[in-house]
Amino acid sequence: AIDQFAPFLFNFLGMYDEAFTEDIWRTQIFILTTIFLTIVFFSYAGPAFAGRLAARLKMRDNIQDKLLGLIVGGINGYLTIGTLIAFLEYRLAQVGWVATAPAPYPFSPEVLERAASIDAISQWLPIPLLTNKSLKPSLS
Repeated sequence: AIDQFAPFLFNFLGMYDEAFTEDIWRTQIFILTTIFLTIVFFSYAGPAFAGRLAARLKMRDNIQDKLLGLIVGGINGYLTIGTLIAFLEYRLAQVGWVATAPAPYPFSPEVLERAASIDAISQWLPIPLLTNKSLKPSLS
């Protein structure tokens, strides 16, 4: 959803018309993170709001259901945390997702600093794996 609709949102907000700055990148990170965490929250809260369905889901306690829950929870954790990290490693430009490495994150180093070990996993984050567009090199 973010890959499809965020370009329209950023174009509407005028983030593609201006020269790329750290302020624009920081704003993109905040907007994408807010949208994504809202989707994640309501996805997890959905069964709790369903009432009777939630009671049926809680009754299952066999080992098979726990193992499946562990696997699905691990995948969901990878997608959630990996996407949040990917928002820092890639930015959305008119040409698609653009790698930002080796540029430092657009935050104060006391708040968030880029780890040197992130290069080893950046290609395995959800955005480069799941987007249908090829990632472009950094435009900086």
